[in-house]
Amino acid sequence: MQPQTDSRAAAERESRLLIGVSVSLGCFMVICILLAVLVVGVALLWTLEGQLGPGGLLPSLTHHAGWLALGA
Repeated sequence: MQPQTDSRAAAERESRLLIGVSVSLGCFMVICILLAVLVVGVALLWTLEGQLGPGGLLPSLTHHAGWLALGA
């Protein structure tokens, strides 16, 4: 005689597994999106630093806005 499989318990296990997989994929997607935003921000900053010359971004900002200048 074969043991009876409890279909309800199997369905609950499968449901928990699917929920766990979807939560994991969701977290992975959020991490990837945050990483992409960070990379784009760094790339834009790097581009601005290169186009503003040797002084970079911060001296340019402090020159145009006197209240930002530290000690000047």
